[in-house]
Amino acid sequence: MAKIANGAVNGSMNTIIGEESQLEGEFDIVGSVKVEGTLRGKLKASERLVVGQGGVVIADIEVRDAIIGGEFTGTITAVSRVELESSAKVRADLKTVHLVIHEGAMFQGNIESGDGEFPAKATGASKATDENAKPFPQPKQSVNQTDSAATPA
Repeated sequence: MAKIANGAVNGSMNTIIGEESQLEGEFDIVGSVKVEGTLRGKLKASERLVVGQGGVVIADIEVRDAIIGGEFTGTITAVSRVELESSAKVRADLKTVHLVIHEGAMFQGNIESGDGEFPAKATGASKATDENAKPFPQPKQSVNQTDSAATPA
């Protein structure tokens, strides 16, 4: 078993893209991949994607888990979990069951999280269109009056 950046244990970290490396294309990885350099394109990994603090990924990815500590732009589909570390800068459409965002992480995009089964609306819940709902108060209109008798001092 290989250790990964945050100390979690992973079955096989068999692909590492080093700091000065730049790869572009479509990749299908059996196991996990760690990116410290730059990866562009499409990536499928049977296990985990780890983007180190110096890593840059511009891609559409499908993985079991993702841990992002660097920069990511694209789409993330993770069957199990996505974790955005405090150093992460992410612009993505993200879909996963479990999502962890650490304080300091930057995220811009759309999130679809959970197993897709959200509970039905609670019965008796108040709606804005409910006849018992009170409308927001209207602002008072100010009246400008000019006093023709007033003279400047």
